[in-house]
Formats: sequence, structure tokens, C-alpha cells
Amino acid sequence: MIGKGLSTIRRFRNMTQSDLAKKINSTQEYISKIEAEIHTPQKDMIKKIADALDVSPILIVWFGVTEKDIANDKVELYRTLKPTIDKLLNSLFNGKIPTLK
Repeated sequence: MIGKGLSTIRRFRNMTQSDLAKKINSTQEYISKIEAEIHTPQKDMIKKIADALDVSPILIVWFGVTEKDIANDKVELYRTLKPTIDKLLNSLFNGKIPTLK
């Protein structure tokens, strides 16, 4: 989940993996592994990445969630709440985050 969200926000910020890696004192390969879901960063690294992207860590997680990540008995609830949550997030962040789909 983290990888998809990270990739979405990083691209929205017009940053390459190398750009982000430099901001967090890491490597492009490390960012690539996170985005490919090969590596899951520790909580402190997620915070560091979020700070470099100027977003809350929860947004990285939210952007990574898809229906496939939701338990079957909760999919309808997710479908009902997602548009409202997306609208709320965009409002809170003044449209400075990608439009959620």
C-alpha cells in the first residue's frame, strides 16, 4: 500500500525517485523498492518521506489503499465513504494533493 501512495504523491509533486532520495538522504533504488512494494519502510522513514513530500503520512497510506485491500464485508462501506473522504482531504489540503479517484 505504501508504494502506490508514495508513487502517486511523488509524481504529483513532479519529483523523480532520485529527487526524493536526495531529500531523505537515501538512494533511488531504495525509493524504487518501496514503490514496487518490495520494501516497507519503518514508521520513522515514512514520516521522513512524508515531510520531504510536504504531506501527512496518512495521505501516503490513503493513496495506496484500493478496494483489493478492503475486507469483502467492508467493500460497500469503503465505496460509500471514499468519495466523501477524498473530497474532505482535497478541501483540507486546498487541492495541493492529487485528485483521488
